[in-house]
Parts: sequence; C-alpha cells; structure tokens
Amino acid sequence: MGECVQHRGTTYGLVAPLWEQARVCAAHLAELGGPRFRGANPVTRLKVTGIEVFSAGDPARQQGAESLHFLDRAAGVYKRVWIKAGRMQAAILYGDTRSAGWFAGLIERQEDVTALRATLLLEDQPPTGAVAWQ
Repeated sequence: MGECVQHRGTTYGLVAPLWEQARVCAAHLAELGGPRFRGANPVTRLKVTGIEVFSAGDPARQQGAESLHFLDRAAGVYKRVWIKAGRMQAAILYGDTRSAGWFAGLIERQEDVTALRATLLLEDQPPTGAVAWQ
C-alpha cells in the first residue's frame, strides 16, 4: 500500500492515500463491503525552513490543460494552477499557501472555476511588486 504499491499506474508517496487504501482493504478483509479504492488526489503541504509549500493534483499528467501562474519575486510567492474543461486539476503554491485548503477542495469536488479565472490566483488585489501574471 501507499508508496510500496502501484494502483492504476500511480504510486503514492504520501500518508493520506496509504490510510485510505488501508481502510478499504480492512473493510474488504472483514467482509464489510464498501467502496473500492479509486485513487487519490495527492495533496501535500510542507513548511521547509520557514517557506510554505503546497501541491495538489499531478501537474505532470495535465496534458491539454491550461496553466495559469503568478509570480511575485519581491514577496517570494509563486502560484500555478492547471485547469481543464473549466475545472482545476492541479495546483502548486510556494511562499503563500493560505489558499491551499480552498484549492484542494476545488480539485477534489471538481467545481467549475470559469467565473473565478481572472482572480483565481489573486487575493483581493494583486500584491505590490507582482512581476508576472498569465
């Protein structure tokens, strides 16, 4: 399970998918039935030497998805999301991870973000010193 077993072509190196796999396996071994493991959206949030980092989804598997990114070098903030068919597929946040829970929910629930596209990576307004937006 977890990082030791490949499921439908994906190997998870995170604890959350491991626990989900274990719950499903235990329920079936106990003959309680229940849902099968259908895969998991990898979500990671780290703080490394004072720098916040968040990742959700699998950016490497987003062929055909539109990529939006924001960079504020002065503040040390980088944000990038991948959107396909109006739904967020993956996100990476560096330096400012306050939107992490919200982004993870949008990915998990596959909500339509079309109306939010223009401001998706911004707080109320662009931060001072913003140098790139696409």
